[in-house]
Amino acid sequence: MIDQLRWLHVSDFHIVASGDEFSQGVAMRSLLQDIATRLDERRPMSFVLVTGDMAFSGREQEYERASGFLLELASVSGVSPDRFFFVPGNHDVDRTRHRLAWVGARAEITSQPAADRLLGNAQELSPLLGRQEMFWRFVRSFTGEQQRTQTPDGLAYVVELVIGGLRLSILGLNSPWLSGGDAEEMKLVIGERQVINALASIVQGS
Repeated sequence: MIDQLRWLHVSDFHIVASGDEFSQGVAMRSLLQDIATRLDERRPMSFVLVTGDMAFSGREQEYERASGFLLELASVSGVSPDRFFFVPGNHDVDRTRHRLAWVGARAEITSQPAADRLLGNAQELSPLLGRQEMFWRFVRSFTGEQQRTQTPDGLAYVVELVIGGLRLSILGLNSPWLSGGDAEEMKLVIGERQVINALASIVQGS
């Protein structure tokens, strides 16, 4: 049954609000055309995974452009927007917001236990998550009535799907909540508490 499951994975478009529109447009059109040629009516796509960096700097105008492209992608792929599942990347963080909170958090978090302590404090975590406001506003608008179970810390969600008799749990983890500087490759953070809370949501929903 799992062999019949098909999904599309896209990532890292880095869409800007203005400038470089020609090259980005060429790349997006090429992707849409490629997807159209690969479709198989006997095995339709079940969902789309969008794993970060739709925007370049986490700004509202960038997501407005992203939404137009993703609506075209939904049309070409035959997957409705409520079957698109998003997680943010480090470019989905508005680095101009709450910068002092980020500086303090980066100085404080020097170990896994330190990360887990912060993840257990919703009040201190709130300014860091606030830098992703435009990303999550875009996700809610695009996916519409999608049913997601959010973890209490706001750093993960779980979606339960049944496709062709197969039950799936899609777990979305927020890794760039501590992003804000340059050269962040391999430096994003997923805390142990973050994963445990997400897995607990799956167990409770069983």
